Amino acid sequence: MSQSREQILRGHEFAGALTEERSKTRLIIEAGRNPFATGRAIAEIYKLKLSKSKESLNKADSVILIESAQLSSAYHKWQNFIRLIPSSGSIDVIYTGSGSFIKSVLPLVLIGRFFGKRVSLFYYPGDSIDSSLSRFHRAVLTICDSVYVASRFLQRQLLRQKIASKLYLPPCDANIYEKKEIVSVQPSLLVVEPDGQTAGLFTLLKAFELVKQKYPRAELIVLTHKEHIIKLLMCPAMRTLNGVDCRALDDSDSLRKSYAGADLFINCLFSETIAIPMICAMSAGLPVISFDTSGSRELIEHNRNGILVKHNDVGGLADAVIDLIESPETVAKISSEAKKLPKP
Repeated sequence: MSQSREQILRGHEFAGALTEERSKTRLIIEAGRNPFATGRAIAEIYKLKLSKSKESLNKADSVILIESAQLSSAYHKWQNFIRLIPSSGSIDVIYTGSGSFIKSVLPLVLIGRFFGKRVSLFYYPGDSIDSSLSRFHRAVLTICDSVYVASRFLQRQLLRQKIASKLYLPPCDANIYEKKEIVSVQPSLLVVEPDGQTAGLFTLLKAFELVKQKYPRAELIVLTHKEHIIKLLMCPAMRTLNGVDCRALDDSDSLRKSYAGADLFINCLFSETIAIPMICAMSAGLPVISFDTSGSRELIEHNRNGILVKHNDVGGLADAVIDLIESPETVAKISSEAKKLPKP
């Protein structure tokens, strides 16, 4: 493993700027819909670091996590939130690509800067960023004190926009996703949030059709947000292909059951960033198959802790699934290596 990759995988060891300052209260805010408990995991890391620090003896030191469900258009909820800002030392906003960036992140950053607080943005968009970066995104990223991203690719893209950022791998709540070691694979496949890039989902459905020719009882579980279910169900392949189950991302309990019941995770996004669901799957010990993108290569070493296939390679994706189904030894090895990802 190269040194640069090791530095990324040590994301739970916070960069200097995040550990140097100690304040009365640190606000950690999940912006948008975040079903993967990234904010909760980061909050636990902060609490652990504070408890080990001599400065934590100060009773004023604390961490407050404001989850996305606590923020809404309701006036009284925003009013209660704003009251917390003046007494806080810093604000960390976590954006995982779910929900509107303008409606969720922009107000939080502006309010924090208005009160003169240090604002750090953990920027984990669901899709890759290119030269067409929105001026609103650019403006928000520019006024933040620190910006953290999950891949070198995204870091380079932001640098072209003259926006400096640091690498930080999003942690997941291992207590939610971790399961027992996998010793064999049954044909039960899991894919999460394909709504951003349906091209990858179409490739997966074609590959799944080939898998079912050999394993007729194979099952494909598609998890997505409620508002995207109708869109996905309108896909002809999903209507005619047996064994495809489209489910809503309701809460942590439904996620836990879906991960626990799956034998294989497929990341069908063409995104060049690192997908948070893929991190959760690897933390759970699920063998992961992903399209070969810059973000996936930063997390997966082919045939060691996961499998990489070329873009739109239907036959290659189907072969990778079948090979794992028929090779329990390979599954056990990949599962063991995948679980070595850093956990909070």
